[in-house]
Amino acid sequence: QNKADIQLILGKMEEKFIRDNTFLDPGKKDGSYIYTIVLNRPFNKELFKQIFNISDQLFAADGGANRIYESFGEAEREKYKPDVIIGDFDSIKQHVREFFENKGVKVVFNHSQSHTDLEKCAYYTFEHAESISPNKKQYSPKHISAEGIKAPTKIIIFGAFGGRIDQTLNSIHVLWKMYKNYPENCREIEIFLMDENSLMLYLEKGLHEIYPSEQFEQADGCGIIPLGRPAKVVTEGLQYNMGPGTIAPSLEFGNFISTSNTIVAKKVVVQTDEPVLWMTTLKTKQEVDVEFEEGVPGLVFPPSLNEKH
Repeated sequence: QNKADIQLILGKMEEKFIRDNTFLDPGKKDGSYIYTIVLNRPFNKELFKQIFNISDQLFAADGGANRIYESFGEAEREKYKPDVIIGDFDSIKQHVREFFENKGVKVVFNHSQSHTDLEKCAYYTFEHAESISPNKKQYSPKHISAEGIKAPTKIIIFGAFGGRIDQTLNSIHVLWKMYKNYPENCREIEIFLMDENSLMLYLEKGLHEIYPSEQFEQADGCGIIPLGRPAKVVTEGLQYNMGPGTIAPSLEFGNFISTSNTIVAKKVVVQTDEPVLWMTTLKTKQEVDVEFEEGVPGLVFPPSLNEKH
C-alpha cells in the first residue's frame, strides 16, 4: 500500500500529523522544548539521565522526588534535581522535600483527592508552566493555545508503566483526558508515556507519519490499540499491515488488537478514524543471556516443567 491507497480506503482525512521520535537520539537537537514529568515509579538511572539531558524542565509528581533523591548521591542529586515538585505530599519524604527546597526547587501543594499526582502535574504543565528561558515563553502549553503559536513542544511522562497495573491504566487514562480536555493544546504538543521498556503515543483521528528513533526504539514489539470504540485503521511500514483485505480490517477489544508487530521501514504511516494508542519497545531493556557450563547451576524450573511428556 502507498499513501494514495490509504487515503482512498478511509477517505480524505482532515488532519495530518508528523510524529518524529528521532529527537530521542543521543546528541540530536531538533529545537523542541521538552517538559518531563517524573512519576513515583522505579526507573532506569541511565535512561533517566538521557531524558534529563534533553529536557528543558523537569517536574516531579509527589513521590517522584523520592525516586530522584534515592537514585543518586548528594552531588548528583543537585545536578538532577527537578524544577518543580507537585502533589498533595502524602508520598514525598520530609527530608527529601527539605533537601530539594533548600536547593531552590519550587514546591506546589495541591490537596485535591479527586485527581492523581500525575493529573495534577499534567494540569500544572498545561495551565501554569512557563519556559525558564524568557525568549522561549511561547513554548509553554497555555501560550500555544492562547496565541495560536505552533511550537515544537513535547511532554514526556516518565515512569508511566512501571509498577502496578492500576497505575499503568491511570497513566493511559490521564493521557486520554489530556487530549479530551486540552484539544487545541494537544494538536501542537506531543505527549509521550515512557518507562524503561516502552514508549506510547496517542494518535487522534487522522493520518500520522511516525519516524521511529532507530537508536532508541526496537523494530520488534510495536502495536496499535483502540481507545473506547472500534477503529478502522490502515497502516504501512509494518510487517503486518492493517486495513481492508488483511486480518485486521478494524481494531476492537473482543475482536482484534495489534500487538507484537514489527517496524520494517524508516517511516510508519497510520491512518485511523478513531483515537488509538501507538506503542513501541525501547532498546534500553537489557537482554539476559544465560550460559550453562559443567558444574555451574543454571535456571531451575518446577519439576513439572522439567519432565518430558
